[in-house]
Amino acid sequence: MTPKFLLARLRGTSGPFRGLCLLLALAFLLGGGARADIQSLVVLRPCAILLLFYGLARLDRSQIAANRFVLATTVLVLLLMGLQLVPLPPSLWGALPGRDLVRDIDQVAGLGAVWRPLSLAPDATLNALLAALVPCAALVLGVQLGARERHMLIWPVLLFGGLSAVLGIAQLSGPSEGALYLYKVTNNGAAVGLFANRNHQALLLAALLPVLAVWAMDRASDGSRSSFRGLLAVLAGASLLLLILVTGSRAGLLLGACALLLLPLIFPRLVARLVVRERASARARRWVPLALAGAVAGMALLAALAIWRGRGLAWERLLGTAAGDDIRFAIAPTVLGMVRSYLPFGSGLGSFERVFQMHEPDALLRPNYANHAHNDWLELALTGGIPALLLLAAALVAYVSRGRALFAPALAGCAELPLARLGMAVVALAAIASLGDYPLRVPSLACFFMVGALWMSCPLGKNRPSDQPS
Repeated sequence: MTPKFLLARLRGTSGPFRGLCLLLALAFLLGGGARADIQSLVVLRPCAILLLFYGLARLDRSQIAANRFVLATTVLVLLLMGLQLVPLPPSLWGALPGRDLVRDIDQVAGLGAVWRPLSLAPDATLNALLAALVPCAALVLGVQLGARERHMLIWPVLLFGGLSAVLGIAQLSGPSEGALYLYKVTNNGAAVGLFANRNHQALLLAALLPVLAVWAMDRASDGSRSSFRGLLAVLAGASLLLLILVTGSRAGLLLGACALLLLPLIFPRLVARLVVRERASARARRWVPLALAGAVAGMALLAALAIWRGRGLAWERLLGTAAGDDIRFAIAPTVLGMVRSYLPFGSGLGSFERVFQMHEPDALLRPNYANHAHNDWLELALTGGIPALLLLAAALVAYVSRGRALFAPALAGCAELPLARLGMAVVALAAIASLGDYPLRVPSLACFFMVGALWMSCPLGKNRPSDQPS
C-alpha cells in the first residue's frame, strides 16, 4: 500500500474518519505498551484528547441515540474512575474493606484524620483514567462513520498489523537488544513488532486472520471477487500463523487456534455450501478437500521447520523447555483472596501493582514483580469491585444479544453482516486474551478493540445479492 494509494482511499471521506485513522496511526506507532512511564504517551495522550474534543464537537443527537448503550457505558466507566478519586471523610473511608493496614499506619504515624480517595493508589487510577481517553476518542469518532467508512477501517488495521508483523520478522533477524525494539522494557529476542509484549503482538496477529478473511471476500464495484486477493490473503494468513509460533507467546497459540475456529462463523453459509456441496461443481468437490489437506500439511511443515530451527519459542514454552518463570498461576490464589477482601467497592482501578505488594506472601517474592494479575477479568473484580462487574455484566449481555441477532436467518442477506461478525470475532479474541494477560491496557489494542466494537454494531440494512456468502 503506497502513500498514493492511501491518499486515494482517504479522498472523499469525512473528518471523523480521517481523525480516527490518525488516532490509529498514533496509537500503533506510539502506544504499544501498557506501562505508565512510556515516554511516547506524552505525545499520544494529548493528541488523543484533542481528537476526542474534535469528535465531541461534531457528534449530533441522532448519532448519540443510535449508539446510546455503548456511549452510556463508556461515560459510566469514566465516572467510576472519577468517583474513585474523590476524597472521602475519614470515618467513611476507614469503614471500607481492605483499608485496615493504611488506617493503622495513619494512627501509628500520628497523621490524624486524613481525607483519602477510595483508590489506594490514586495516581495509578488517574493514569488509568487518562489512558481510557485514548479508546474513548476512537469510539466518539467511530460512531460518526457511515457504512462505507466503517468498512474502510479494514485498510489501516491491515496496514499497521502488517507493519508490526514485518517489524517482528526484522527483530528476529537482528540482535536481541537492537534498535528495532521500540520499548526499553520488552521481550528482547522475541518478535514483538510494534509492541513491548509478545502476547500483545500475538493477539494482533491472530485477530488479523478474520480481518484478512473479510478483506479477501470483498466484492469489487462490479460484484466480482479478486482471486489474486484471495491468494494473497491465504499466503498472508499462513505467514501470520508461522509468526505467531515464533513470537514465543503460548497464549498466541491458543488465540491463533481460536481465530481459525471463528472463521467459519463469519461466513457460515459459504462453509455450509463447501461441506454439504449443494452448489459445488464436480471439480470443486474434488479439489476443496485436497486444498484443505494441503493447507493443513503446509502449515504443519512450516511449524515443524520453525521448531527444528529453534524459532518455535511458543511451542517450547508450552512444553516447558524454554527458559522463563511464569507467575500467572502462582499469584492467582492470592489475587482471589484479595478480591474477597476488597469487595464491594474494590481497591481502585489501576492500583493492582501496589495493592498486591501489601498482600504478597513471602513464597512469591522473586526478582520479577507482578505488575498485573495477568487476568484482566479477575483484576477488574479486584480494582473495580461490584460497580465494575455490573458494567461488565451489562456489556456481556449486550454482546450476547447482538451476537444472536447477527445469526438470525432474516439478516442472511445483509451487506454488512460479515463485517459485523468480524467485529464480534475481534471482541471475542480480546476477551479470551484477557484471561491470561492485559491486552486492553495497551493503547493500540484498546483502539483496535473499539474498531471491532464499531464493526459489530454497524447497521444491517442494505441487502446484497442472494449468492453472496454470509
